Amino acid sequence: MILNGATNDDIIDALEVSLSSVKRWRKKVDKQGLEGLVRKPGSGRRCRLAPIQKRKLKNLLRKGARACGYNRDRWTTKIVANLIFRQFQIRYHFNHVGKLLRKLNFRPVMPIRRSKKHDPAKVEHWIRSVWTHIKKVT
Repeated sequence: MILNGATNDDIIDALEVSLSSVKRWRKKVDKQGLEGLVRKPGSGRRCRLAPIQKRKLKNLLRKGARACGYNRDRWTTKIVANLIFRQFQIRYHFNHVGKLLRKLNFRPVMPIRRSKKHDPAKVEHWIRSVWTHIKKVT
């Protein structure tokens, strides 16, 4: 759009971006041409797991913690860090495992906490009798 002579307002309306972004893009195009707009790779340390190791880790995570030799059903970042070290001899701090899991499309799931006294039959009875009565009154 910049090369075709579009105005800043046209670009802002079409792409829904800020004026400062359009001005920054124009400067880059003036100095470097379209090459200036090419996205650069992110800075920071690269993932230490190779793509094949990431696939293997995903498969292990899908099997579940018990299937991988842990005595619980849910994964924690500490357990995943331990699994990565056991499988690949690569150390990850458990605080960084969450970032890795998000990149692998795993999302945290919080367990539903219930009292030890929770009785589904009593809950159902309360909903059918007491709650329906309360709803009618209000």
